[in-house]
Amino acid sequence: MPKRVAMIVLNEFRNDSRVIKEASALKNAGYKVKVFALWGEGLLQQEEMEGFEVERIPLRTRSWSKNPAMQAFKYIEFWNRARHRIIKWHPNIVHCHDLNTLPIGRGVAKRTGAELVYDSHELWSDPVHKMGMPKLFLDMGINMEKGLIKKADGTITVCKSISDYLSKLYDVAPPVVVKNVPISMSIEKSDLLRQEFGIPEDKRIIIYQGNMTKGRGLFNLVKAMSYVDGAVLVLMGRGNIIPELKSSAIDLGLLDKIYFKEAVPPGEVLLYTASADIGVSPIENVCLSYYYCLPNKLFEYILSGIPVCSSDFPEMSKIVKGHDIGEVFDPDDPEDMGRALNDVLDRYTNFKENVERTKGVYSWEQEQQRLLELYDRLSRPKVLMISSVHPWDDPRLLHKEAVSLSKVYNVQLYAVAPFKRSRYKNVDVFGLPEFKSRKKRIQNIVKLLGVSLRSRAGVVHFHDPELLPVGMLIKKWTDKKVIYDVHEDYEKAILSKFWIKEHRRRRIGRKFRNFESKVSPKFDAIITVTDDIAKKFPRDMTYLVRNYPLDVPFNGAKKFDGDIQLIYVGALTRVRGIKELVEAMDYIESDRNVRLLLVGSFDEDAFEEEIRSLAHDRNVAFTGRVGHDRIYDYLNDSHMGLVCLKPAEQYITSLPVKMFEYMAAGLPVVCSDFPLWRSIVEGDDCGVVVNPVDPRDIGMTITELLRVPERLYNMGLKSRRAYEKKYSWYDQEYVLLSVYERLIKEGQHEGIGDSTH
Repeated sequence: MPKRVAMIVLNEFRNDSRVIKEASALKNAGYKVKVFALWGEGLLQQEEMEGFEVERIPLRTRSWSKNPAMQAFKYIEFWNRARHRIIKWHPNIVHCHDLNTLPIGRGVAKRTGAELVYDSHELWSDPVHKMGMPKLFLDMGINMEKGLIKKADGTITVCKSISDYLSKLYDVAPPVVVKNVPISMSIEKSDLLRQEFGIPEDKRIIIYQGNMTKGRGLFNLVKAMSYVDGAVLVLMGRGNIIPELKSSAIDLGLLDKIYFKEAVPPGEVLLYTASADIGVSPIENVCLSYYYCLPNKLFEYILSGIPVCSSDFPEMSKIVKGHDIGEVFDPDDPEDMGRALNDVLDRYTNFKENVERTKGVYSWEQEQQRLLELYDRLSRPKVLMISSVHPWDDPRLLHKEAVSLSKVYNVQLYAVAPFKRSRYKNVDVFGLPEFKSRKKRIQNIVKLLGVSLRSRAGVVHFHDPELLPVGMLIKKWTDKKVIYDVHEDYEKAILSKFWIKEHRRRRIGRKFRNFESKVSPKFDAIITVTDDIAKKFPRDMTYLVRNYPLDVPFNGAKKFDGDIQLIYVGALTRVRGIKELVEAMDYIESDRNVRLLLVGSFDEDAFEEEIRSLAHDRNVAFTGRVGHDRIYDYLNDSHMGLVCLKPAEQYITSLPVKMFEYMAAGLPVVCSDFPLWRSIVEGDDCGVVVNPVDPRDIGMTITELLRVPERLYNMGLKSRRAYEKKYSWYDQEYVLLSVYERLIKEGQHEGIGDSTH
């Protein structure tokens, strides 16, 4: 059964080209679309248009006064009637065109479980643009947008500048940009305007098409014709300032250069446009919405094959100057406007050729793909990944699991982040505050419980042992599938927690393990990273998804004929052997400059102070915590990877991702002498093992390696080869997707797991 899309517009839907194009695109992609609009005299209440349905809603209050108070009553009636009819239609997705329909859509989505799409055609948050509206209504609108835009599952707007502005203003993911460009078609050059007005052959025709209202720069455009030679101006459209424009043309003695053409039916607009020679868009900077605008007429001029003159605003200038299809001007300066028009007339042939080349760049056929990609994501089964501790860009959470799942599912990730909402690739990321105090972290736990219970996701995937109670309550109170992702052996990890008194650690570890083993069978799947951890959970529900790395850009094995950089990537803690690595620098002997680069952050202020003091007279550098991509840069600049963790119980049988990242980057590996690790690096001849608690052994082993550059070079080649053959994330991705495929199918069979119900 096709997904149902309810579009809402607060107009009579007579000729809304953007809505028609979007509705048609979705209909052609297999969605069942119905547009809900206002009814007006002479219009059908029910009709079919280009394959989608239209339902116009009559209002008893329609004939009431247009003063603001009465308009509010009309809106309330439309809100009530539209909401009732849309709910009865059972949509899967509600698509709200402009802010005035968003409260209606939110109410429907909340009631039906439908996905909510907000299509912002303009900047509603720009008060100057709404200067005719009472301040109370304006403030209500702005506050409403601030709250409701965060509730939308997808947001769309018309250009990048508005997308960036909304993202920054409301701390949300940048809305998807779907430009308001016309459908591609072949338009023959004609003489419609020349014949209608008797314009001489030796005069170029400049056309403005669209509404003629204040703020459109038309008074200055009329004045600009005083500075233009060899051309006439045709103003085509309707508007309340036409009489004033005509008076201005008379006063300036320009009636022989300026013609007025009434608005023509939508299907004829481009025929008239193609009969002109230059298109002009002189919008004034009266508000941000105008300053950032990217008007449809600009693309109509391009499609009609005529050069363009436009206001020197960011989005329009980017197109006009970027493709060299015309000139830009200051809309407040008629003389500069005239200068730009004369420049286009002088270089007309060149601009005309560039317009022909640009036609194929901007077409609705291309723009609609962004709309369809958003709908494809929203129509997928929804997955919720949660962590109360991990940073949002954690490699396993985001870059591996969430991104891999987003190839098939609609993924939302809640994790610690410095923002409220963002988007990475196809993953919607929601930020949680970072609490230094472990007691305060309970606030995140409580929030994640609420999010999980309210979410329409069919699968909840949690990553922290402190969220075990959350997982239990989700299973108890909902029919959602729950996955517990076990990153390490937490019973053993507790033994190295410095903030727990040493004599209590083992007892607390055992109690945690008893609790974990009791509750984990209640979940639907357990994902672990090593065989040893997997053995602690029920075999029939436990899956190994090893923490192997994504591909690291590989520029060939390193040559050891210059300065040498050793690298460690990861948390800078006592148990990870950081102090020993710094002290090992005293025992490295080489005729080359050898530097140790520590990439990561400290978890303890006292330890950081100790290490920085220790590193003061040694060739050691610190980067702090860096992003995923930056780590790759550091790896490519290094020559040897170090992972000398101390023999804590949780590490001896672990598979540290950093070891495999070094291998992916083609680096020889120096690692702790644990049996499992030894079997990996010696088995593939890609590194050596050391005693991780002996700085002298670490330093002297590195010295011996540096004395044989050829061996190091070959180790680097073998590291990369082993990664490609055995240790790539993409094999693990297949396992992860297989787990989800099983759970989603089970959920759908049980009536859950759908993204919209």
